[in-house]
Amino acid sequence: REFREHWLPLRGGMLIGVSQTVTQDTIQGYEYLRLEARADGVYYVAAPSGKAEAAFRLLEQTVDKAEGRNDTIFTFVNPRSEFPQRIVYRRASEGWLYATVEGKVGGADRKVDYPMRRVDCESGEFIRK
Repeated sequence: REFREHWLPLRGGMLIGVSQTVTQDTIQGYEYLRLEARADGVYYVAAPSGKAEAAFRLLEQTVDKAEGRNDTIFTFVNPRSEFPQRIVYRRASEGWLYATVEGKVGGADRKVDYPMRRVDCESGEFIRK
């Protein structure tokens, strides 16, 4: 399974992105994404393929300094969402970004991790910032 997520630079107070999941050259799904400020906070809004748009409010931004790390963590929540109810982005070192979606499905806990690496759009080389 290959997962990619692309974000445009911040413009007009909004970030716009798109994600795509492909397995053996077949698209499994895609999402249109945006980060936007609203009167009551910052929201991560996802419009997945074939589903209604869902908005997740930024609950907290923290820094994990355990074991020499300096990771910035953004936690978004929507307890009324079907799945996920929580989306966490962890910006780690050397260009790594981890997205985690979690919540309950049929009463059971479910968690999916998406490790991503920052790359230069033209060269495809890893960016280690």
